[in-house]
Amino acid sequence: IFNPTVGGSYAVEVTEGSCIDTSGCHTYWPTSVDNIAKHNVQIFPNPTDDNIQVQLDKVENNFTIELLTLEGKVLLSQQGRKAKTISLDLSNVSAGLYFIKIHTDSWSGVQKIEKR
Repeated sequence: IFNPTVGGSYAVEVTEGSCIDTSGCHTYWPTSVDNIAKHNVQIFPNPTDDNIQVQLDKVENNFTIELLTLEGKVLLSQQGRKAKTISLDLSNVSAGLYFIKIHTDSWSGVQKIEKR
């Protein structure tokens, strides 16, 4: 069994003798909502109409916050330093479900959000 640790598109290649067959691609995106909760991160309002606030439990030296489609495509990316609250403008994003992915020097996590 293959358990990817990074989101992306994956296919299976099977070889038997001189025959090789490859499956179609399947998108995998690890969601670790428990990881976000573990670090007392608040993302609000959720659902949102335009802007979303990401409030970290403590000031992080370095962080990256990304807005991802359910397929894992990065729509927005914001890097920062020495911040606890970050605002993301989603006014140019279509309504739908997305992931907010947060990376810091010491942890990373993902949470699903809804844009109305």
